[in-house]
Amino acid sequence: MFRSISKTPLRGKLLISGIAFLLCLAAVFSARTNAAENFSSSEESATVQQCPIVPLKLFNSGVDNGKVLLTAGVPDGHYSLTAQNGSVSPPVIIAPASGWAASSAARWIGRPNGAAGAFRYTTQFELSGCELNSVSIKGQFAASQSGQLFLNNSTTPIAQTAANGATSFTTFSITSGFQAGPNTLTFVTAAGAQQTGLLVEFTEATARCCQCQAITVGTTSLPVGNRDQAYAQTTLTASGGTAPYTYSIIGGGLPAGMTLSSTGAISGAPTATGNFVVKVLVVDAMGCTGVRQYDLRIRKRLVFYSTSVIQSSSLSGEQTRPILVVTVTLGATALERRWTFGIVPIGTTSSLQSSGLSNPRAFIGPDAVGGQLTVNNSQIAQNRLGLEIAMPPGQTVGNGDKHVFTLMYDIAPSAIGSKFVFEFGDSPTPRGIFDVNGNSLPADFSAPQFVLAPSVANVSAASYLGGAAAAEEIVSAFGEKLATATVAASSVPLPTMLAGTTVKVKDSANVERFAPLFFVAPTQINYMIPAGTAPGIATVLVTSGDGTVSGNVVEIAGVAPGIFVADASGRGLPAANALTFRADGSSSSAAVARFDTASNKFVAVPVDLGTFTDRVFLSLFATGVRKRTSLDNVRAIIGGAEAPVFFAGDQGGFAGLDQINIEIPRSLAGSGLVDVTLIVDGQIANVVQINIR
Repeated sequence: MFRSISKTPLRGKLLISGIAFLLCLAAVFSARTNAAENFSSSEESATVQQCPIVPLKLFNSGVDNGKVLLTAGVPDGHYSLTAQNGSVSPPVIIAPASGWAASSAARWIGRPNGAAGAFRYTTQFELSGCELNSVSIKGQFAASQSGQLFLNNSTTPIAQTAANGATSFTTFSITSGFQAGPNTLTFVTAAGAQQTGLLVEFTEATARCCQCQAITVGTTSLPVGNRDQAYAQTTLTASGGTAPYTYSIIGGGLPAGMTLSSTGAISGAPTATGNFVVKVLVVDAMGCTGVRQYDLRIRKRLVFYSTSVIQSSSLSGEQTRPILVVTVTLGATALERRWTFGIVPIGTTSSLQSSGLSNPRAFIGPDAVGGQLTVNNSQIAQNRLGLEIAMPPGQTVGNGDKHVFTLMYDIAPSAIGSKFVFEFGDSPTPRGIFDVNGNSLPADFSAPQFVLAPSVANVSAASYLGGAAAAEEIVSAFGEKLATATVAASSVPLPTMLAGTTVKVKDSANVERFAPLFFVAPTQINYMIPAGTAPGIATVLVTSGDGTVSGNVVEIAGVAPGIFVADASGRGLPAANALTFRADGSSSSAAVARFDTASNKFVAVPVDLGTFTDRVFLSLFATGVRKRTSLDNVRAIIGGAEAPVFFAGDQGGFAGLDQINIEIPRSLAGSGLVDVTLIVDGQIANVVQINIR
C-alpha cells in the first residue's frame, strides 16, 4: 500500500511507518468529540518550580557530538563559516601554523584550502525554558592574527584578542545579553597571508532550565470589528508553560488604529476595513513559546443574515412542514435608528412560488423591540419584499451585532437542497441606514450563498478549521441526522455510499459529483472533495439513508493545507515521522509522537539530529496540498528557521492524503519543543510542534 523509500531523500515520497499511518487513520476516522476524551477536563497552568542547573549544548571547536576530537579535514558541524563574499560552509579541522596555541580539548577549525581575510564562525545554543539571569558561559579562544567574540546581534565585542591572537588564548565570560529561544555566538577572525583559523574551549556553559511545555493560545477566534468604532474588549489567553505570558505579533498585522499589548489585550478603533491575518507569538516566563494565527474581519456598518431550516406546524394536528428562517443582523455602532431595504431570494427560478418559497412574513428582532415595522409587499409577485424599522425618536440599538429582523418562508419539499442567496436591493424600498438626526450612514450589505436545507459544517479533517477546501482534500462534515448508522469504508476505491448516505458536490461549473466516503455517523461524515471539482462556490448536499437532506456551500480553492495531528484535535503534535539518513547508506524512521498511557495523552518523542554527517527529515502528513503551484511555493519554518522542503504532494497510498518532506536544520539541535509552520501558495496550515533533542 505504501511506496518504498528512496535511497536519496531529496526528492519523492518517504515511507510512512505503521504507527504514523494509524495516527492518520485516527485523525481521519475519529470524531472530534471522541478525541477530546484523551485530555484532562482542566488545563491548569504549571506551577513555578526551581529549575535544575543543566549544561548548555555548546561544543569546543573540532569535536563531535560526544566531544571526541575530530581528525584533520573533517567538517565541524557545530560551527558555520561565512567568508567575506558571503558564502557559508562548515569549517574543517586544520593543522595549526607554527607557534599557534594548542589544546587537548579542542582543535583548530578553518577553511579547507587555506585563505586569508576576515571570516565569521557562528555557533548556536538554545535557551527556551531557561532563566536568562542564570546563564553563565565562560571559556577561551584563539584566532589567527586577531579575533572578536559577539553575542547575538550585538555590535560590541564581548572579548577580543591581541593582534597576534593565535599564539595564546583570550578568556571570556558572558552572564548577560541572552534571549529566550535560539542564541548565537559569533567569532570574527582575521588573517593576513596565512591560513585563517579559530580555536575555542568552553570551561562553563550552564543555566537553570526546565523542559518546555506546549503552550496553547486559548482564544480561538477574534470578534468582527467595525471601522472607526472601538474594538470589542478582547484579551488573549494562554495555557501550559509557566505564567506570566508575553504576547507579540510575528506575522501579518492588525489594521491601523489597533494594537496588541504585551499582556494580550487587543484594543483601539480600526481605521481600515478588510480581512487581516494576525499571527501571535506567546512566550512564557521560561522562554517557551506558542503560536496561533487569527483571521480578523473589520467592516463598515454591515447588514447581513444567517439562515436555518426548521420543521414547524401552525395548526394543531397539522403535518409539520419545513420553514426557512432568515435572521437579519446589523453590525451597529450606537448611531443607527432606522433601517430600510428591499430583499429578494435568488434561486434557480424568478417566481417566488416556483422557487419553492412561499408565504413570506417579517417580524421585529429581539434587539429592535419597541421599533415600528413597515412591510412593503407591492412587488411580492417579483419575489421582492420591502422592509423598514424605525426606533422611537432618539433611541438606537447600541453597539455590536444586533438582530433587527426575522423573515420566515414556507418551503416546498421539492426545493430542499437548492442553492439560494438573499440579495439586499433598492426595490420596492430603497436601502438606507439613518442616525437619530435622519442622516444617511455608510454601510455594506452582505449576501452570502446558502443551501435550502439543515446546515452542515464542512472543515478540514486535518486541522478542523473552516474556510476554503481544495479538490481531493479530506473533509469532515458535522451536523444532525447525517446517517442512520456508524460505518467506515473497508475497500478501495472508496465507496460513494455508506449505510445509505451519499455526499454530492456541485461545483461552480454546475458539474455534480458523488464524493468518496471514508466514514459516516449520525453527526459526522468524513469524505473527499471529488477530483476535478472546479474552483469557486460549490454546493455540498448530504442525503442520509432515511432521505434526510442537509447541506451547505463550500469555497473551493487551489490549496487548503491542513496537517494531521496525533490526537485528532487539529493542533499540537503532528502525525509524522522523523527519518534519518546516514553517510554509510543506512536509514531509520521514528514517529515524533506516542500515546502515554500514564497521562492518557500523546507526548512528543524527541527527534535526535545525530552526528554532523546525518541528514534528518520531518515527514508530515497533510491534506489539501497536492494542487500547489510549484515546490518553490511551499515553505516550512521550524523553530523560527527556514527549513528546505524536498517534496510536497500526493502520498500515493491513501486517498486524499498528502505528504511533505522537510529537512530539519542542524542549527536546531537542542531546541526542545518548537513550532512547525507550513505555508503553501501563501496559505498557512495549522501550526504543529515537534521536540528536537
